[in-house]
Amino acid sequence: MENKNTDYEDDIDLSEIFTILWDGRFVIMLITTIFAISSVLYSLSLPNIYSSTSVLAPTTQDDSLNSKLSGYRSIAGIAGINIPKGQLTQSEESIERIESYDFFVSEFLPFINLEDLMAVQEWVQSSNQIIYNEELFDQKNSIWKRKASFPLESQPSNQEAYAAYKGLINIDVSEKNSLVTLTVEHHSPYVAQEWTALIIKKINDHMRELDKIEAENSIIFLQAASKDNNIFEIQEVIAELLKTQIQTLMLVEANIDYVFKTISSPIVPEKKSKPSRAIMCIFGTIIGFIISLLIVLVR
Repeated sequence: MENKNTDYEDDIDLSEIFTILWDGRFVIMLITTIFAISSVLYSLSLPNIYSSTSVLAPTTQDDSLNSKLSGYRSIAGIAGINIPKGQLTQSEESIERIESYDFFVSEFLPFINLEDLMAVQEWVQSSNQIIYNEELFDQKNSIWKRKASFPLESQPSNQEAYAAYKGLINIDVSEKNSLVTLTVEHHSPYVAQEWTALIIKKINDHMRELDKIEAENSIIFLQAASKDNNIFEIQEVIAELLKTQIQTLMLVEANIDYVFKTISSPIVPEKKSKPSRAIMCIFGTIIGFIISLLIVLVR
């Protein structure tokens, strides 16, 4: 008898809920419609974002040089020459440098327009023109108009620009084949493609220059060490080390794609990558429907 009464009470409660919802159907429809329309208007107000992607393959020269040097580490230690073990590959170091503040300031920022990074409002496809936020940047006079309080200034600082830069780039490394996927987002598909190509070129040039300086300094040091040592074994090790450093200089001068070889070049995307307006509208409508149910039930 108690089980029957419980089932009966549950049936009554469920029917009451449906009755309450049916009586409040106009409120539910109104609130859901408001949320649906609002989500549509909000999604339409957002500018399109385009992504340009490039697939890169790390070169193997760093591995070959490390293997050549490994055989001479023990003997070189006797001569007082320290050869570091290659724990970090050149491609891994390059990825860290791309995401670093120093690379951004020295290799990226001087070659772009700061307003393209910090003041873009939208991109007009028909005229291929970038529209800037007038409250931030005066395009006619090329003057920053941003209202900022100390320690910020009207023109964004390098650190502010770096934060924006970090939000636009994405680097993904495949665990299967170590291929590197570099993606840059921007309101303009042309700028996205241009910046992707710029990063690839600059990281190759940057790493090439670093290795060139290191090899030249190593050659000077080894030549001086050769004059100070008369032991045949040490002379032989120094000669091999000199040979390796000269090979490094040859690779530096000969290879354009010094760190990364381009498997898939960055292109100007024809379709936007975000926002996904349909999904935003669907979620907005669902959220409005749930909120309307809660309001009717609480009332």
